[in-house]
Amino acid sequence: MQGLFSKSAKGARPKVLGPEPEPRYTLLIVPNHGGAKSKSLAFSRSFVVTALCFLVMATAALTWFVCSYRENQKELAELRYLHEVADSQKQQIIALQEQYQELSQRLRQSELTEAQIRTMLDEEGLLPQSTGSGFAAASVQRSPGLTSRDGLTNPRQLLDRDMGSALYALGLASEDLEKRLDELDEKVEELQETAVTTVDFCRAKPSIWPVSGSISSSFGGRIHPVTGTRDQHQATDIAAPYGADVKATADGVVTFAGYKYGYGYTVILSHKFGYSTLYAHCSKLRVTAGQEVKRGDVIANVGQSGTATGPHLHYEIRLNGQPVDPEDGYLP
Repeated sequence: MQGLFSKSAKGARPKVLGPEPEPRYTLLIVPNHGGAKSKSLAFSRSFVVTALCFLVMATAALTWFVCSYRENQKELAELRYLHEVADSQKQQIIALQEQYQELSQRLRQSELTEAQIRTMLDEEGLLPQSTGSGFAAASVQRSPGLTSRDGLTNPRQLLDRDMGSALYALGLASEDLEKRLDELDEKVEELQETAVTTVDFCRAKPSIWPVSGSISSSFGGRIHPVTGTRDQHQATDIAAPYGADVKATADGVVTFAGYKYGYGYTVILSHKFGYSTLYAHCSKLRVTAGQEVKRGDVIANVGQSGTATGPHLHYEIRLNGQPVDPEDGYLP
């Protein structure tokens, strides 16, 4: 066929015209030691190109995998760190909450103690009129600069990166508040002791009229109404209607309730701080020895038992065993 073969020398095979055959590549495997046959593997160009492309793709995929693995490991390490930080901050928040509850309870206890102190002082008329706010709350007010540090003035606007500094600032604030509460506890305890002592003294000191009436004989020198001789009257006589209630003039304990020669039916009360009071010429006794009484309790009734010229109350006050004038600061 014309055009398909080219001219050739005599006896030579005619050349075939058309596309040249695809070159092939041979891989020869030769052993290092003799005795073994060498091996050869023949590959076509397309196979080699395909293999190279696959090798490049595999290398790229492996590289991507290794890089991704390293990046994931780095992210995992960061996540572990953030988790540890978050867990640490959570523990700090829990500790701050517990500390806050404890401090709040201590503050409430201080306020309750303050209210009790105020009640005691008010009952004795010792509380100033201009009381203002409670000292417990005023003593633990936050200082103006305390909440301005580290962006704590607007806690709702805190970012995650500010949480650490915020917790640190809150920790400092809690320590400062705890220190102030310690000082407040000491002051409240001292004030309570002082208030209790003051109130006890006021309640132990005779300070009211034992009976409603008029003074018929004052403390000091006088002419005795029965004997007509001059004597030292160590009491105050209060004229009152027969059977009128006789009241204890201070808190105390009944040390005597019975009949005394010259005094008639008598009640003697022992009070704290060395005070004692005596109520004589009664018609009826309303208490017994050993009984505790409060200021204003009815302990007897007015009479004229013993040496008396009419119904009245013979009222004595003694301080550390020495008689004192009831009109000298012991009667309102």
